[in-house]
Amino acid sequence: MSLKNSMPVLARHEGVWDGYYRYYDNQGRKVDEHKSRLLCRLIDNKDYHQTNLYRWKDGKKDFRDFPAEIINNRLIFNTDIDGWCAEVDLDEYKRTMFLYWREKK
Repeated sequence: MSLKNSMPVLARHEGVWDGYYRYYDNQGRKVDEHKSRLLCRLIDNKDYHQTNLYRWKDGKKDFRDFPAEIINNRLIFNTDIDGWCAEVDLDEYKRTMFLYWREKK
């Protein structure tokens, strides 16, 4: 089964996304902020690949690459993160995804 058929919500995220990541501590104070550009690609309609580019005001840059594969209707990441993503059918609109990941130490 193709990724577009098995995970249509994820497939709709294909493209380039520009925005910001903002991090807050437990007291609600912003502790970090940086621009982000996410490149989300479907590879041969069966695999997923996301590349994140981060830029801070002070000139610092970071690049993260997240190839993933579909296994049992889940997107599985096994890079510098362990994680997975699955669509959740809460209603007929098919618009909800659940993402879990953690950085490897």
